[in-house]
Amino acid sequence: MMLRLKPHKSLKSIYSLRNLKHPYPCVFLQYLCSFTSQRSILIQEYPVGQRKDKKTYLFSKENGSAWKILNVTDENNFDQQKSYMPKIDTSLQSIIYNYVMTHFLPANYPASVKQGYRQFASLSFCASIAGSASMVLSTQTLLLAVGVVGQGTSASIMAGALNWVLKDGIGQLGGVWFISFMGRSTSQFDVNPKYWRMVAAISLDTATLLELISPLVPANWVLLIASIANVGKNIGFLTASASRAVLHQAVAKTGNLGDVTAKAGAQSMAASLIGTSFGIGISPLLGDIPHFISGFMCLSLIHLICNYLSLKAVPLAHFNNSRLDMVLKNFIQKDGMVMSPVDVANKENFLPLPFNINNSNNHQQWLKLGSTVQMLGGPKVLKEILEKNKLTVCKPYILVQQEEIYHLVFTEGATGLQVVQGLYHAYWLHNQSSFSSNYNEYDLEATPKLSDNLVSKLQEKGWDLSLVAVEPKQAIRLRIVDNFNEKN
Repeated sequence: MMLRLKPHKSLKSIYSLRNLKHPYPCVFLQYLCSFTSQRSILIQEYPVGQRKDKKTYLFSKENGSAWKILNVTDENNFDQQKSYMPKIDTSLQSIIYNYVMTHFLPANYPASVKQGYRQFASLSFCASIAGSASMVLSTQTLLLAVGVVGQGTSASIMAGALNWVLKDGIGQLGGVWFISFMGRSTSQFDVNPKYWRMVAAISLDTATLLELISPLVPANWVLLIASIANVGKNIGFLTASASRAVLHQAVAKTGNLGDVTAKAGAQSMAASLIGTSFGIGISPLLGDIPHFISGFMCLSLIHLICNYLSLKAVPLAHFNNSRLDMVLKNFIQKDGMVMSPVDVANKENFLPLPFNINNSNNHQQWLKLGSTVQMLGGPKVLKEILEKNKLTVCKPYILVQQEEIYHLVFTEGATGLQVVQGLYHAYWLHNQSSFSSNYNEYDLEATPKLSDNLVSKLQEKGWDLSLVAVEPKQAIRLRIVDNFNEKN
């Protein structure tokens, strides 16, 4: 059992117990200060888990006197205390909210989730409905194309069934290969979950379209088209699942990620049931393949738009290149103003376009991360840095300017906070060089005093500096060994 405290100034406020917007019985402690010297306090238990028994306690006291217990009431008799208890809201909206939606929302919603969850969940629900309906249309046409339905002989039915098994097997192998390749190359699903969630949505819609047109291609091409479509579907499903885990973590509060994920599964199943029913209902109205394709185009548009808008509502608190670029530019250009994760989410671009494939590196023309020693200028540059005592075990990075390009290389063990400081150093120098003479510094000495202010403001805004994924796949780091003994 837990107690919630909420102060009020009159006995009248006690009648709003059931009207508070909370999916569970209203649970709180009210301080009631009447116009006389008497004071009353109501304490009501509320369930945190599966417990059903709840009690209500009413206390009263006057100035200088001890507290008195006026009443102890079980939940079953709670509504019979007409002198101070509220009427139960029996409206249709309240019944739906309390007895239906609680099965699809995390426990203690909305207090148990972060900002943006409502828009994310509701729009994802609509996107799933549209996606399920379009898959009903594609499945009907694909069954006709591979020969599972529409043929009279048993041999043709067996051939169609074999084609169906083959295209499923090829599709699953393709999905496994794609995920394995992504896992070896980089942790892009963790860094760019929104980007890859949109890739998944487009992949699913493209595969569905291929299945829709399969009856229109020659018979010897059907298996190839169906297999390619199934590869696309498996890539879409696996990519969506991987990116969705990060998105759920972004909207969940500490300790309830499993609950948020479970309720998202329930929402997805309900949306799939509604979408499948809708697809079955409209398929007889569409009739032929061209009308099926037209109907799919409308459903696909809804699917993509709802997915995009749902992702816009999720604020991600860790930095990738795009988000950090936005925050640093805003901080420098607007005199120390730091954007919050919500502000960045509203402006972030994560559409799967060619220029977005590398995480929207807006600084790539003037800043290179993880450059090799040769790109820095060779061993001669490192010698100069060593002579100036600018490169030691304690330095988290070096920053070198070659003409109009800055090269930023981090040392082994540089933390996320130090990566942010190094990038801020580069951005600050780049901004200053456009107004004054050429800068060529190698460490934090040129960084303005605002560096510490930036870090504190980032933490105040809720940014997670433990995960800063900005270095490209080809980046290198420098390992510095002091007092190195060549014999060892």
